[in-house]
Amino acid sequence: MDWTIQDYGALGELIGSVGVIATLVYVAIQIRQNGKLVDNSLRATRAQNLSNITSRYHTVSWAALQVDGGQSMMAKLEHARSIEEFDEAEQAVLSNFLWGMLLTAQDGWLFRELDVLPQEVAGTDFEFVSNAFLALPVVQAWYETQRDLGAFSPGFRTAVDEAIEQHRNRAENPAIPDIDPTSD
Repeated sequence: MDWTIQDYGALGELIGSVGVIATLVYVAIQIRQNGKLVDNSLRATRAQNLSNITSRYHTVSWAALQVDGGQSMMAKLEHARSIEEFDEAEQAVLSNFLWGMLLTAQDGWLFRELDVLPQEVAGTDFEFVSNAFLALPVVQAWYETQRDLGAFSPGFRTAVDEAIEQHRNRAENPAIPDIDPTSD
């Protein structure tokens, strides 16, 4: 079979079409890989920003809580049942501290819920606040007066309410201590 110029032209068009398709597939793969890199970079940047904000806030907040001669404010916080047990200046410091702690915890909780950060990174602020502060009756009482002011998302309020309920249940029904399986 002899090839005419038209046959060579048709073959060229076929090869060109395959080349265009291959190029489009290659570009799509590159765009997808680039998108993943950008997404990972954004996650890392968000995690670093959250870490910077959180550490800066915790430093300022702990300093504010300890202006009353070191540990005395914390000791008073641990034994108080109501914020009214504090004088006006202490109430202001404590309220600012608790607002900041809960808003920081909400940021971490939202990052976790939106899957912006891994669970083990984003959940640490909420778990810290839950374990360190939500177990305290004075914090629970303060939160009850503040929870519906509009600063907390509905999901976060539910998470805090559940954490407080767990702490109250533990206080009412202390768990049986764990038994060490290695002891006889």
